[in-house]
Amino acid sequence: MAQKSIELGPGSALERIMREQRATLHEAATHSVDLEQQMQKREEQFVGYAHKLTKLEAMVRSKNTVGHRVVVDLGGGALANVTTELLNWGLRALGRWSQDGWWARNEDILQGLPHFVLGLMGYIGEVAMRGGKLPSMKREVFSEFAKLFSTLGAANLFRAIRMRSKDAKTDAVAFKAMEAERDMLAERLRKMGQKS
Repeated sequence: MAQKSIELGPGSALERIMREQRATLHEAATHSVDLEQQMQKREEQFVGYAHKLTKLEAMVRSKNTVGHRVVVDLGGGALANVTTELLNWGLRALGRWSQDGWWARNEDILQGLPHFVLGLMGYIGEVAMRGGKLPSMKREVFSEFAKLFSTLGAANLFRAIRMRSKDAKTDAVAFKAMEAERDMLAERLRKMGQKS
């Protein structure tokens, strides 16, 4: 049997195959380096996310401590009560000043309506402007204040409306009783006039 001779020169098939394999190996090595760089970037991102998550967890824990909650709840509540009482004191003084004027006639409604509207607007505005972030302590206190200020105003407003409704019913009953008494007195006068 005759053996075929293998060409080993610069243009030979073996040389071409070896060049192709070298190029494939070089491409695989380059791709491997790219993959390693991507893996390293992903690991760095993961470490960054883990760090952010740890900071967020610490922030959430600090906002849920007993001291923090007490300051926010009592601070906002006290501020809402003091502001409500000061505003109502001013409105009562205005009612006394106007005597029988508009301020005096609407003093009961005015001790609830502005509080309700302003508190509601303040609360909705504060929540809308947070932008998905956890609020600072000042904003938490303001949010609690606005919520309670609005609630106190609503309670005063509904009580004033309820009392006006009750007064209207009482006035209607009293008016009917007065009409009946007037009619009875008119009938007596008519009878007395007929006798004389």
